[in-house]
Amino acid sequence: MKNSGSKGLRRLHRLYWLASLALAGTAAQAAGGVGVPEASGGGLIPSTVSVSLNDGTLLPGGRGDKAVANELLDVINGVTPLTATSPSAYWARWSGSTLQVQVLVTGLPDTTGSLATVRSAIAALGGTVMREFSTTQQLVAVMPGNRVTNLALRPDVVSISPNRVATRSQSMIQQIVGLPTANPTG
Repeated sequence: MKNSGSKGLRRLHRLYWLASLALAGTAAQAAGGVGVPEASGGGLIPSTVSVSLNDGTLLPGGRGDKAVANELLDVINGVTPLTATSPSAYWARWSGSTLQVQVLVTGLPDTTGSLATVRSAIAALGGTVMREFSTTQQLVAVMPGNRVTNLALRPDVVSISPNRVATRSQSMIQQIVGLPTANPTG
């Protein structure tokens, strides 16, 4: 017999994942990707969902090109030329005849709560994991550009974005609640 504590923990776990996915989708959209698309029924989770939590909560994954940021696809497909002064020069480089890209991969944890299956998939595709962010279920990896869409087809991969340089100008909470911020320039 399950105790009431496990039901509350399950709800908390579901809320954590939904909040993480919402933040990942918002970040991917702001970064030029598609994030978590709206389903045909008007919901937040697409109809192509193939992964679920133990309690049946559906989560996105295995969406192919839809999971890859548009800017990243443009560089991989040669639509955007890669030059020494282009913004993508930080996260994309030619190594011989192979385009290597540094990407931020948002994944779904396996049964142990880690991204071990995503890590091994990246290694199998010729990539290297540089860093793992366990609180946001994300990995930074360097991998061949022509293998990115193969990784995106996996059901445990939610989104793939270029690992851009990011700076924070103000707190998101300050912006949401309308608190004033310090202006050092006068």
